[in-house]
Amino acid sequence: QVCQVTITDISQESYEEYITGLENQTLMCPLTLPPLAGTGVVEFSLPVALAAIDHMLGGPGGTQVARPLTDIETTLMRGLLEQMLATLRYALEPIVPVTPSLGLIEYNPQFVQAATATDAVIVGEFDMVIGAESGRFTLCLPLAAVLPRLSAQRSQQESEDAILASAATAERLRE
Repeated sequence: QVCQVTITDISQESYEEYITGLENQTLMCPLTLPPLAGTGVVEFSLPVALAAIDHMLGGPGGTQVARPLTDIETTLMRGLLEQMLATLRYALEPIVPVTPSLGLIEYNPQFVQAATATDAVIVGEFDMVIGAESGRFTLCLPLAAVLPRLSAQRSQQESEDAILASAATAERLRE
């Protein structure tokens, strides 16, 4: 198995807290998820990105020195990011059907202005292992766009649970 991703945390914080918690050199890509408003961010360490590219090109992976990607590597990485967004689209489908779109890859968190400093965001943090290289992977989404959809999904689930409980009670009474 070349790649393994494990969720480690989901938190709510300000966009500034998210950005300042990242390494100075990292791979970041803003993304939009229409019909959700706002801009999200996909982020992971450059050594992990370079190990993934090395594997895609048939190499052994191994420890990589952090550096900006070449044009060819950027094209390969965008392809990998598109695959990751396809999985995100599938995961969000029960809540809201989205059409993810990637922005330009950046290496300095200060250059990605996906939100104002005080905007609340939801940050999913994952451990990502590619071959022998491991690092953190984060997905940052604007809370204002996601929360109403999550609340609606929860209300719908509670209604369905209540209907099932009522049906089960009625069945027991008939017995």
